[in-house]
Amino acid sequence: GGAMQVAIRSLLESGQTPVGYARQSLSDCAHYYAAGKGARSMVVLFSGLTRRPGVPISCFLQSLRDDLYDVLMLQDPKKLHFDSGVPGFGSSFLELARRIEAFAETKGYTEIITYGVSMGGYPALRAGILLGAKRAISIGGTYVWHVGRLIRNEPTSKAFDLLCPCYADTKTELVSVVAAKQKNDLRALEILQATFPKCVAIKVNTDQHVVVAFFLRTHLLRLFHACLFEYWHDTTVRSGLLAIAEDAANHIQWIEMRGSPNHKRQVNVLQQRLEQIQRSLSWRLTKPLRDVGSALRRLGLGRRP
Repeated sequence: GGAMQVAIRSLLESGQTPVGYARQSLSDCAHYYAAGKGARSMVVLFSGLTRRPGVPISCFLQSLRDDLYDVLMLQDPKKLHFDSGVPGFGSSFLELARRIEAFAETKGYTEIITYGVSMGGYPALRAGILLGAKRAISIGGTYVWHVGRLIRNEPTSKAFDLLCPCYADTKTELVSVVAAKQKNDLRALEILQATFPKCVAIKVNTDQHVVVAFFLRTHLLRLFHACLFEYWHDTTVRSGLLAIAEDAANHIQWIEMRGSPNHKRQVNVLQQRLEQIQRSLSWRLTKPLRDVGSALRRLGLGRRP
């Protein structure tokens, strides 16, 4: 209702068409979002510590194509990295995976993509392996730090970890997105890649641990998610779009810092990049790229395509 309208108001004002998702609560911590447009893929979303995917759920949904993807959002109020499952939707990680699989079969999905942010990052990879998902995406994921939990006399997760070498030959494509300026995130990525050398690493030039919030702030989350979802298998297009999203987001941040001595140069660089996109075929075919232009116009810069 009202909270959702406030959260996505700036996105709609920038020219984005509202998506048509409707929510169905399966339990207090499991919510299903579908638009009834015949989507064949389901994104299983593992929330972070704040019980949301790094950004308001309405903003996350607004960044997807509702004709291609429906969403199952899961929350872990115990903050145990989903080791104890999800209240009302599985009391263990294995049971949770089975419930997800059964739910997907009931709805007739032909593809599952798992996606997690921060605390939910590595559970998304674990679930992807168990489910045999097409792709498993971690945004700022890290391993459980048992020492701190033991010192604080807090519950810990079980010793066995699905992200171990015995699962290294998984058919699920693993993707790990991290902030390039976050040392802890980079260290976790190094450990992950030692076990799964084929894991695709995406390092975004920011110090924001929650990378999706970095792109949302600059109205480029839809473009970022287009890279991870519908354009993922075209490596050339994906790499180009990611570079544009990252570059534009950083430039827009500089532009919004009106006191920056590099303000004029930053505007010129981003304007040149936008003009290059407008002259390309991809500008006419790729809707998310228009978000770059929308972000510029929001700042009173740029020209309409």
